[in-house]
Amino acid sequence: MITRHLPAWAQPSDPLLRYELLRQSRSRSAVRLWLERGGCVLLVLVMCGGGYWIFWDSARYNDAPSLYETLYLPLLLIQFFTATSPLMVTARLVIDERQRGAWESIKITSHGAEHMIRAHWVTAFYRQRWLLITVLAGRAILVLRLLTDLAWRDLGDATAGITPGIPPAGAVLVLLVFVSGIMVQPLILVGFSAAVGVLLSTLLTDGFWMRIALLVILLAGIIGFGWLTLVGVLAADVDSYFAPYYSTTERWVYVLGMTTLADQGLFLLELDYQVDLWQDLEYAIVLDIALAGALLLLAALTRNMIRWAARRAGRPARV
Repeated sequence: MITRHLPAWAQPSDPLLRYELLRQSRSRSAVRLWLERGGCVLLVLVMCGGGYWIFWDSARYNDAPSLYETLYLPLLLIQFFTATSPLMVTARLVIDERQRGAWESIKITSHGAEHMIRAHWVTAFYRQRWLLITVLAGRAILVLRLLTDLAWRDLGDATAGITPGIPPAGAVLVLLVFVSGIMVQPLILVGFSAAVGVLLSTLLTDGFWMRIALLVILLAGIIGFGWLTLVGVLAADVDSYFAPYYSTTERWVYVLGMTTLADQGLFLLELDYQVDLWQDLEYAIVLDIALAGALLLLAALTRNMIRWAARRAGRPARV
């Protein structure tokens, strides 16, 4: 039912996409698939247990960790892997097809290369579907918890004296926009990562330099992810020792960067943290709207990168 609203080239019935999905499924046995799924479930359970233990230990056994504290760490790590792995897979499209001796045949077919680029981009979502389901399920639990807290919270006190001034009903609408963005964000980031990969596959067709580029991108991603998460949490946490040393603009930029690209809004899914930030940082409530704008910008960049990659792949002199 969901796929009916997708373009024709993204439908599972599309011949080239069906070929790609069938080829990928044949390359992995049923036993391997079940091992991967079981391993994913086991990894989630282990990380949830680890997150529970970390926050339990930090609380010195005074209070049991909340559901939010238990899920934060595993979701943080799973989201990073889910958002970065599509790039690593799609970036080798042209190299792998050339090794199979199929790339020239694809290129001489009418719009074959362009179609292959789009089909390979779509397969990233099918490859990541179990991780995406895990991430979306965890986020849905935290969103439901936030909405439950919101139903019992008097936002009149929460919005009193904040900048810009906003009535409680307006704050509820802002939170609903934020929640909507939170639920589509993993899909947008997977699409963005896969688009970077297919574009890179048309720019670097030498295996050695591709490996170097992917290694550099992965290291930069890990460092950027860690740094943005750290400075974002320090800037967003009003009880942080470092928060007063940031300017208003620095805090705003760091929190937006963390929310968009690092923890993907997990920190702000705790309503108490949201309200504290509204009252402590000017225009903090606008961050929820800014996240939606940042996601729309990423979606537009994704679309343009796919088009650019498709045009490059279709030109004989380019790839």
